[in-house]
Amino acid sequence: MVIELLCRPDGAFCDKLKNIAKTLTEKIARKSGRFTLGRRAFARISAVEGIHLTPTMEELFRKFDHSDLSAGDRRVAIARAFAKAK
Repeated sequence: MVIELLCRPDGAFCDKLKNIAKTLTEKIARKSGRFTLGRRAFARISAVEGIHLTPTMEELFRKFDHSDLSAGDRRVAIARAFAKAK
């Protein structure tokens, strides 16, 4: 993470940066009225429910990360990849 790269060995500057980042994140979440979970956090929550991504799904999402697909295009690609054949 960028914050760790900017830290001094004594850690004082690092703690200050982390507090600033936390404050900004909280302000943005309050202002927008919503909060977006990252993939890792969502995976941890899903694991509690016994839901895990298959290796095929993980590979597909990795490809999405390296492409310039819009959210709508990603949804279409997921539907095509995992839709049951009629």
